[in-house]
Amino acid sequence: MVRDMSQRLTAEEDAVLRRLHALAEMGVLSEAAALMYEDLRARDRRTAVRPVSDVVIPRQAEPRDVGPVVSRN
Repeated sequence: MVRDMSQRLTAEEDAVLRRLHALAEMGVLSEAAALMYEDLRARDRRTAVRPVSDVVIPRQAEPRDVGPVVSRN
């Protein structure tokens, strides 16, 4: 899958790179996804991958101090 390294990323490839980077930060990519990520990253001219803009990445909620927890058992 490795292409000519002088070839720039298309807008679609940049979007895929950004999504794969976000997923890689959350866990381990499959072998195929990791190879695609490495190929795109090697061809990317930037030193850092920009954050995704079209995918919602869940965040863990912050605990709230709103009062006692009441059991419903």
